[in-house]
Amino acid sequence: MSARAADVANRPTLTLDGAKAVASFAIHYAREHQAPGAAIAMVDSGGTLLYVERLDETFQNAAR
Repeated sequence: MSARAADVANRPTLTLDGAKAVASFAIHYAREHQAPGAAIAMVDSGGTLLYVERLDETFQNAAR
């Protein structure tokens, strides 16, 4: 039994470069809107972390 094209799912995949570009835009947006903090995480379709970035001093008050 062989796989037919109709039996194989193709879906867009976010690359590391793509994830960094999206995070860069999100950080820029957060700074532009004077957000008090920001954390951006990109995951793949299975929920596996691809990339994470946060603004300096984000979560500084969490330990207090």
